[in-house]
Amino acid sequence: MLNRAVHRLTAQPQTSPPAVDRTVAVFAEYFPPYIGSDRRLFHLVESLNGWRAEFFITPPLRVITGRCEPALLPYAETFRDSDSAITFAGIDGRYLSLPSYIHQLYRCGGLRLQLAYALSIPMLVRKAMRRIKVMQPSAIVVGHPSFITGVVGILCAKLARLPVLLDYPDAWTPLAVETSGHRGKWIPKVMRLIERFVARNPDRITCITELLAKNVREGGATAPIAIVPNGVDLRTFPDRNGAKRTPDTFRVLYSGRLEKWAGTHDLVDVVERVCSRIGQRAHFVFVGDGGGADELRKDVATRNLEPFCTFFGFQPYEAMPALLAQCDLAVLPFPDTETTRVSLPCKIFEYMAMAKPVIAANLPGIREVLPEQAAAWIKDISAASLAEKILELEADPLQCARLADAGYRIVRSRFSWESLSVLFERELDVLSPRSVEHHAAALELVAS
Repeated sequence: MLNRAVHRLTAQPQTSPPAVDRTVAVFAEYFPPYIGSDRRLFHLVESLNGWRAEFFITPPLRVITGRCEPALLPYAETFRDSDSAITFAGIDGRYLSLPSYIHQLYRCGGLRLQLAYALSIPMLVRKAMRRIKVMQPSAIVVGHPSFITGVVGILCAKLARLPVLLDYPDAWTPLAVETSGHRGKWIPKVMRLIERFVARNPDRITCITELLAKNVREGGATAPIAIVPNGVDLRTFPDRNGAKRTPDTFRVLYSGRLEKWAGTHDLVDVVERVCSRIGQRAHFVFVGDGGGADELRKDVATRNLEPFCTFFGFQPYEAMPALLAQCDLAVLPFPDTETTRVSLPCKIFEYMAMAKPVIAANLPGIREVLPEQAAAWIKDISAASLAEKILELEADPLQCARLADAGYRIVRSRFSWESLSVLFERELDVLSPRSVEHHAAALELVAS
């Protein structure tokens, strides 16, 4: 049903409704966007036709506590002492800062961290409200049900008596727990309580999958929920890329967070199994960073697999098409967890937009959106099953070509951010009485 609705949007000529002077305050953690969920929010907002947006950026908890990958640590300084403004891709953003002593408390952990959190929320709300009074938005978008951004955005909406749309890009608490490695019980319990507070207070919600929406409803959310899946920026990934690859090398790509929850801990076994069969013909490319990056590199070195692997670390989004173009196959080895079961990662759409065959875990969230022919699916993914599938496709260029072509056609016809933003904007329009007439032209595309 979702595929048909998105297809109807993209099958019709795209027309722009007339501009309307409405503004939306968008609460986010990263601006410019850093990872998939931030990029999702940015592109959905960037593609709005009838709204002017301004981003309110609050410090991500994992960054301000120092529990993030080293490359992200300097980002915390953006939120120290004085607010600052930024314009990115024509959209204005404002970093909401905290005093240095709050930053220090966050780094201490324990009761001091809790004190820092309790002090941060009213400080950030006060700063945001000053700007909201000047801006006078028609609505608020909260980019995540997160522990700072989500809470601050919801409280500002209540104080300003503005309608709020909450975007749900992940199973938030499980993702935070799995990323941070918390092993106790009370911290995840508090995280869930905060997430539920955010989820129970918007006027409307958008989720990436129906499965995630079901979880959100079970958590107590009562607002209407619309499904707006993830997609791809076709300007950054414009077409099939003709970069030449090394003829005698079969290059396998993994990109994204290098974390245990993403399945990267098994990839060294995959490299070893594949290379033991086809030797130097195989080469594995890793793009990204995360809490498991150092362990992955050390394991590769310990097993003398360095000649078969290249680590690029975190790369700018704009660099991804060129890196993808040099590879023959992309993998999405997510294990079946509370986080991944409902997920729909942006990178699978980016792989397919570049006409790369994909091997992916057969998880219900992804399969809710993408059909059988879009990828080579593995139900119970393991190092052994992933290695065998890589070897199978390496030996079968025709199968690779069929997968690449199917994924390419599906993604480019149905999952551009411009098309998906129409669904997102429809939810915003419901919040604003003036918006119904404005967005009639876009909604007619759906009806037709």
